[in-house]
Amino acid sequence: MNEEDKLPEKYKYIRSIGKEYFQELDELQEFINRERNQVVELTETLQDETRFSMYEHNLELFKEFLRKPWVTSPVSEGVYDVFVPKFIKFNLGFYQYSTDTYNVFRVNRLASFFGEIPKDLENQFKFREKFPFRIFDGMLLTGEHQDEAWNRYSKHLSRREGSDRIRIKRGHEFNLHGKLLDDGILPYLAQPVAKELLREPEVNFVLRDYQKEAKQIFLEKGAIGVYWVMGAGKTYLALDAIASIKGSKLVIVPSSILVSQWRNRLKEHTSVAHEVNVVTYQLLTHATSRTAEAFKKKEYSLVVYDESHALPAFTYEKLAGLKTLHRIGLSATPFREDGNSWKIIALTGYPVGMNWEDLFAIGVVKKPDIVLYLCKTFQDKKKKLAELLLIPLKTIVFCDEIALGKRLSKEFEYPFVHGETNPKDRIDIITSSEVCFVSRVADQGLSLDIARVIEIDFFAGSRRQSVQRVGRGMHSSGKTEIQTGIHIIIMTFDEFDSHHKRIDVLEQKGLRVSIVAI
Repeated sequence: MNEEDKLPEKYKYIRSIGKEYFQELDELQEFINRERNQVVELTETLQDETRFSMYEHNLELFKEFLRKPWVTSPVSEGVYDVFVPKFIKFNLGFYQYSTDTYNVFRVNRLASFFGEIPKDLENQFKFREKFPFRIFDGMLLTGEHQDEAWNRYSKHLSRREGSDRIRIKRGHEFNLHGKLLDDGILPYLAQPVAKELLREPEVNFVLRDYQKEAKQIFLEKGAIGVYWVMGAGKTYLALDAIASIKGSKLVIVPSSILVSQWRNRLKEHTSVAHEVNVVTYQLLTHATSRTAEAFKKKEYSLVVYDESHALPAFTYEKLAGLKTLHRIGLSATPFREDGNSWKIIALTGYPVGMNWEDLFAIGVVKKPDIVLYLCKTFQDKKKKLAELLLIPLKTIVFCDEIALGKRLSKEFEYPFVHGETNPKDRIDIITSSEVCFVSRVADQGLSLDIARVIEIDFFAGSRRQSVQRVGRGMHSSGKTEIQTGIHIIIMTFDEFDSHHKRIDVLEQKGLRVSIVAI
């Protein structure tokens, strides 16, 4: 009998655990050594392949760079551009543009509503002190900071009432919203949905966990803006809210094709379609429309602003004043080229959103395969389109220019849906056609089972249109939970040189674009 056999059982157990522990330590040490060797090899490779030398005394600077890999540049008071190397996964504020090696983001106090700003970076910004001001029932609620509020916003205020509130001038509430948001202050006072207004929703779908969290925020705040990636279920969250709230509801959309889609969704998935009117932004702002006036005079329990990035347009922003107890804004692209992105929040409600990468990671939506074909001439673009259409897939082909769309539709013998197409027929034509040419009327919100999207013509360098069109292949009609689409862009080299920011914004969103030169 050896010495180990003589040991009591409990000591044998401890010794066996010890052996396993030290074995794991050895394996961990081997892993650390391998990782360290890879870093050394990478450093040596960088030194060999570039003009830059990595002297030993510069390694500390390299570590500091990895800790703070950004450069900031002031644009105006309270507004900064942040430059971040492309190889670093980093999203901040509002994406602006890319160079060959850097992504550039624009940051103001509003950026904190869309994601956390690293503390080291936030300390570099000279933002004004943020106060807990709130707007409620025509009053600015100031708490103990009434003097500060009066000094900052007196242009929009009429008189002090008590020591903790100030009356807002008639007609100035919207502008005051904007000023507060510019200062990084979210002015919405939580107005929970009253229990007596709620009922158990009768819907034929189940909300995912992140949708349930968003619904809870809505019930607590009463007004939210939802900014998930296309295909993540913004519409279904709104349908559930519509079914959960009693009373008359209104859904406002930017196009007739979405009117049909919303009406179909309401009938298919809820039992309350009779309680809901679905209209376009254009109809409600038609000055001579009696129907528009009737809708605007009515009081609602809930208004849903679909594609709410359209709401800050000069002709539409007055619709934020509709008489409603609660509101929901929906947009996958909450930014505007005119600099009024803050109004999207000001006109809808408390911002709710998740980083695109977070939703990709949990499998809510899958990244589409994106291929960019670069051609010498427009004739080469047409040849490539013809070649692609030989592969039988459910496809929509985007063509911005109406005359060009009609010509291609005739040449390829597929229908073309555009502004002159009867609104009642648009969605039926698209769904019934294996291939359909579409103008920008199909840019936003279209939710169908589409296997392939092709862009042959587009609106210059519009980043929002670029993201929205990729989203058409990330949507589904509801019959499939997760949709993977193929997205193909056909450009000439000249178009790419002029409008490459359409591609930059996709890469900034974490999407990989494969480029093929023909």
